[in-house]
Amino acid sequence: MKSIDIALKDMLQSFRSLFAVMFMFVIPILMTGMFSLMFGGSGNDEEGFVLPTTKVILVNQDEGSFAGMPGEVSQNPEYDASSIGQLLTMALTSEGLTGIMDVSMMDSSADARFAVDNQEAGVAIIIPKNLTTSFLAPLGTVAVEVYQDPTLSIGPAIIKGIVSQLLDNFSASKITLAVTLEQIENSGQMIDEAQIQAVVAQYLATIQPEGQSQGSESANPYLDIRAPKTDQNSSDQTINPVAMIMAGMSIFYVYLTGASGTQTILKEEEDGTLPRLFSTPTPTATILRGKFLSVTLTIIVQITVLLVFGELVFKIHWGDLLSVALLSIAITLSSAAFGIFLVSFMKSTRQAGIMIGGVVTILGMAGMMPIFTLGMPNPPAFISIISHLAPQGWAAEGLQVTMSGGVLSDVWTNILALLVWAVALFGIGVYRVNKRYK
Repeated sequence: MKSIDIALKDMLQSFRSLFAVMFMFVIPILMTGMFSLMFGGSGNDEEGFVLPTTKVILVNQDEGSFAGMPGEVSQNPEYDASSIGQLLTMALTSEGLTGIMDVSMMDSSADARFAVDNQEAGVAIIIPKNLTTSFLAPLGTVAVEVYQDPTLSIGPAIIKGIVSQLLDNFSASKITLAVTLEQIENSGQMIDEAQIQAVVAQYLATIQPEGQSQGSESANPYLDIRAPKTDQNSSDQTINPVAMIMAGMSIFYVYLTGASGTQTILKEEEDGTLPRLFSTPTPTATILRGKFLSVTLTIIVQITVLLVFGELVFKIHWGDLLSVALLSIAITLSSAAFGIFLVSFMKSTRQAGIMIGGVVTILGMAGMMPIFTLGMPNPPAFISIISHLAPQGWAAEGLQVTMSGGVLSDVWTNILALLVWAVALFGIGVYRVNKRYK
């Protein structure tokens, strides 16, 4: 009961101090809010980035033809065509590209350019008259014109990439045709137009991208549309920068509270209340338990408020509730023990103010180095090593794992490490304080 009385008295003093409340709650939240504004919000928006649809005008002037070839080009009748221009037109107007471009047809290339100049469209794609003829001729050359609005960048760049991929597929048929014709000539055989068409048709029939069904109505046999590959073992949860800043600020100021809270031992010694307390039949261990309990309960309130505030205001999902709760308890115990440990080396409140600020800042920065290098593709290995030399590093890593979708089995190492830190720091701190006040 004496320990509880001491704890309640110290807690009441802490929460009456505007300075303490500012550092426990206001500053971490304000700093996270500033970073949230810098990053344009909480980073967990459901809508995400939406690519605007680019209005495209397509002019197909191709007058070439490969009669008899359509049935061999694709097993999907939707892509039957009599020229490369028609194949290109059907590919660009296919259902799979409707979210990227809104295609309308025109007959005049001049009208198409005029529409782009007047910003009635973002891009004009002009297919030349001799496109098919050029592709059927081994030495023929031709260019498809992509005329764009210079004020646009992303949409036209994507469309250029799509057109380039389509033309690359068709251009490969010229290489195949040239090699085939060379081999036929070397064998002394005669070459006719039917053979040329057959070679081109056979190649175009085999360029269906892997993973797309030829029988699918939405499949595009001349455009390879794929989703990016993802690591099967990676979590679906992506940590946004604001969440990591909030986690870092919470951990930093929780350990600062642990160090500042136990500083009351020095203050009461200077005020003379601690010697009077020692003159009563109250063991030193009881007094230290009360101080430790006070700091522990204060930090529990602090970390709970910060986590709940981050969840409700900044929309931060901290992860599995049980994992976060046990990790928070381990952080609380280690930070309270951290305070006892630091204060045991201090002689006065003046010395403590300077030393606590310096030590907490250095260890906090070291422990949160992985947060500062979160956007680095391949951070050096020493960053992880240095962060694990401080309890703050184990705490930050644990929260990062839970926010990534980790469960208790993924953070038990962090919890155990924090408890080891707590026992070691508390043991050393209590030993030194007992020795000092004997």
